[in-house]
Amino acid sequence: MRCPMRRFSAGRPLNLRRTEDLANQFAEAGHVQKVKELIEPLLETHRNPRFLFNLVLKAFANTGDLPGADAWYLRMLKSRVAVSGRTFGKLLKCAAKAGAAEAAEGWLRRAAASGFQVSVPQLVSLVEAFARAQDGHRAQAWQQRLAEMAGAPGSHGSHGSHGRTEVAEGASLMAWAHLGDLRKAALSTSQSKTKFGKIQWIAMLDACAKSSNTSKAVECFQLGIDLHLKPCVVTYTPVIDSFARGGKGAEAEQYFLAMLRRGIGLERASSSVLLSAWAKLPELHRIEAWMQRFQMAAVQPDVIVHTNLISACSLLGDVRRAEACLAEMERHTMQLNVVTYTAVLQAHLRSIQHGRPEAFMERLLNFEQPEKRPNALTFGLLIGALASRGDVPAAERWYACMRRNLRDVDLVAHNSVISACAKANDAQRARLWLGRMSTAQLQANGMSLNSTLDALARCAGKVAARSVATEVESLCGELDPKQLATNEITFSILMRPWAQLGDLENVERLWQKMEQQGVKPQASHLWAVLTACAYAQPPLPDTAAQRYQDWVAAGGSTDRHVVSALRAALEGVKRAMPMAMPMAMPMAMPDCSERLWEG
Repeated sequence: MRCPMRRFSAGRPLNLRRTEDLANQFAEAGHVQKVKELIEPLLETHRNPRFLFNLVLKAFANTGDLPGADAWYLRMLKSRVAVSGRTFGKLLKCAAKAGAAEAAEGWLRRAAASGFQVSVPQLVSLVEAFARAQDGHRAQAWQQRLAEMAGAPGSHGSHGSHGRTEVAEGASLMAWAHLGDLRKAALSTSQSKTKFGKIQWIAMLDACAKSSNTSKAVECFQLGIDLHLKPCVVTYTPVIDSFARGGKGAEAEQYFLAMLRRGIGLERASSSVLLSAWAKLPELHRIEAWMQRFQMAAVQPDVIVHTNLISACSLLGDVRRAEACLAEMERHTMQLNVVTYTAVLQAHLRSIQHGRPEAFMERLLNFEQPEKRPNALTFGLLIGALASRGDVPAAERWYACMRRNLRDVDLVAHNSVISACAKANDAQRARLWLGRMSTAQLQANGMSLNSTLDALARCAGKVAARSVATEVESLCGELDPKQLATNEITFSILMRPWAQLGDLENVERLWQKMEQQGVKPQASHLWAVLTACAYAQPPLPDTAAQRYQDWVAAGGSTDRHVVSALRAALEGVKRAMPMAMPMAMPMAMPDCSERLWEG
């Protein structure tokens, strides 16, 4: 069978054709960097550089990296390479996959303004983009345009036109499914030339399952039954999967049993989906019971099933059962990969008595097979666990090991080392690791900044609070605000030293700056204001009471820490304030957010 890429390669030298074919394969898989490495040496000499530029855009589109695609498009223009309809199509697809429906619409309009004909696949991507964005009005508007294109005069006169109609009707169905209106999805196909059948039913069920919408999945399943469509394992599996994604194991089991009562035999796909539901709870006894039942029915559990069992053991920190399951997989010579081994590592990390994560990691490093060796996630989990204990030497040692074994350095792992320094109250080392980010070609983010700020703020006693407050703010000024956006945790850390000093003026200044940057104040920031009022010389009880009343009137949340700070401010007490207030909302800083208010 001839490779489809040969249509791009006619008349080219064999080595060039192979390079183009390989670059296209990487583009299909979304490996942008590998595509660039292959085509960069060819850009100056290739007779069709637009084809090479479009290959890179194809890779960006398959990963949904819209900023990268925009930058590559600008480079294409600077290189004076003429764009084509395919160029705009890739940019539109990239924007749609990234969830930027407005940007996708903009690329479609630019393509039309440049004289390129709008294609059915482009409209399909746009309809699905607005549908995923829950913009039903605009999704329907472009859907109507799609239907008009499919139903244009002469559109059914050829095989290509008929295929175009089917694609348009399929997009219409999926758009309604993404919007959650399953009745209109069925109606859109029942009124068309394409009869609503099992294929469309399965497509809608898949859309519901992937969005983890269990109620719509059940509604869609019943819709097919009402239309007298015969259910099978393929229609039951998405419903079971929707419950599994939501961690609703009992409901998933009910549908699985209903499938068996209909006389539908056990299959590996549905079995794996059911066990994944129990693995998320976790329910070890149910998993093992079902595995025995599958084996009795001659359905041999595969790698996914065993990995789900290991994941359940990991959630419980049951190292012995996780290792036993891994040993069984190795005895049956299953095709193991790093995902399974990472699940076992998580069991070691969660176990207090039997966990030996570093020894297990050494075992993974001894594998010769690339698919078994630890990846960035594996290293990141281990370094993060060491960071949570404040074990700076171990975190640094494994970070160095990660750099030796992996080509790319992971930002999460680097931030974990900074968090370890903060946990160990080593502010100097935290700043050192923040400075090393540029050497490692990493761009600092909010977690990088907040971990370093937290280390600085934690390391100072009340005597040095003013110098620390100044140093913390100067560190923020050293970083490019365009590259690094501050968040609520950042301002909480910035306010804390000034609050300890009773410097209400600087706390208020930071509050105004926070609002100017569009950061919504949290209860932790009110705590800083009340603490500053309590430590002020003289105390400011009236100001504290007024700010608290204004906050409650505006619907702001409070807790015992805020109330305690208010009480201290009203009483004018000059004693250490409670400093262990947790954040009111989940943060992206597993180490700093929990210690944000420690003195």
